[in-house]
Amino acid sequence: MNTAETILRVPGREVRRFAPYHPWERNFFLSWVLLISLCILAGFWREIIQQIETHQSAPPLIVLFHAAAFVGWLALLTAQVLLIRSRRVNLHRRLGVAGMGLAGAMVILGTAAALSMGRLQFDASGRVTPLLSAQIADMVAFAGLAGAAFLLRKQPAAHKRLILLATVSISDAGFARLLGWDGAPFPWLFELFRAGGGGGLERFWPDMGAFCLGPAIMILGLGVYDWITRRRLHPVYVAGTAFLAALFTLKVALMVDPLWKIWKPAAIRLIGL
Repeated sequence: MNTAETILRVPGREVRRFAPYHPWERNFFLSWVLLISLCILAGFWREIIQQIETHQSAPPLIVLFHAAAFVGWLALLTAQVLLIRSRRVNLHRRLGVAGMGLAGAMVILGTAAALSMGRLQFDASGRVTPLLSAQIADMVAFAGLAGAAFLLRKQPAAHKRLILLATVSISDAGFARLLGWDGAPFPWLFELFRAGGGGGLERFWPDMGAFCLGPAIMILGLGVYDWITRRRLHPVYVAGTAFLAALFTLKVALMVDPLWKIWKPAAIRLIGL
């Protein structure tokens, strides 16, 4: 039923459930996909330009494959939204099968790229970067949410929210660069989060803000949209947000001492050293 609210009539009472469609749907999801894509690409663009200008050596080939798959995912996601807007549902479904194959490849490539860079950084400094925990956690989040989206592909409202959450789950590196990390346009923002953060667990909340602010804004925006249009949150949004919150908390906790010291030997074994 194409209404903002569906009412199930049960003897003696009315049960309201999440409506599968709203007239604002066409513009909201396209806008959110484009915004996420532009923020991620803008975050990495400065780093790419700096690498070219300073004639830095190219990253390992596996990292380039991972980047190509990531950009391909953003392009495919945009195309899928446009196909739904133009009511080409059959083509959308056929491309969706290819999209799930690409999602699986991204998990493999992303994990391999993280381990490859971890190995290089260990060789250069003798230390395993704490960021390895964040990279592995991102792959776990993406795999879980994209897999759930595939299983619920016959439920459009659930499917597209899970796909959006899956994309947000691997956007933290791009948002962090855009908002103030690694010489991005707003370094004051990153410093604001880091200000007052000492060592060890004192860095937890500053790092949580620095790495998770961008994704949190996008996730919150989806929830606000659902609340405005339906006066309720979709169950998969609630579950997916809780899943991401738990993984964001875990990965930041692993990045700070003393938990990172505990996990570091396992990280060294993981990268094959």
